[in-house]
Amino acid sequence: MCGTERRRVSAKHFAITRDPASGSAFVTDHSAFGTYVNGTKTALETPTTLPHGALITLVVPSLADAMFAFRFGEAGEGLGAVPAEAV
Repeated sequence: MCGTERRRVSAKHFAITRDPASGSAFVTDHSAFGTYVNGTKTALETPTTLPHGALITLVVPSLADAMFAFRFGEAGEGLGAVPAEAV
């Protein structure tokens, strides 16, 4: 899986934006193969709310299978434990 997953990651796979009024953060998928938040695939070109501590993976929903994964949190905050449902 490792080799094929790498080829499926887009040059601009997703974007993270923040609403300055509410402080809410969003992820928007721009890829052909998907962006997942806490194991759920996001809709293409549709902003999806990023809850604090969210796990973002590319191409596959499972952290165990992901080559690329990101944890959304405060600057300088440690990654902490990965929830069992994300693995």
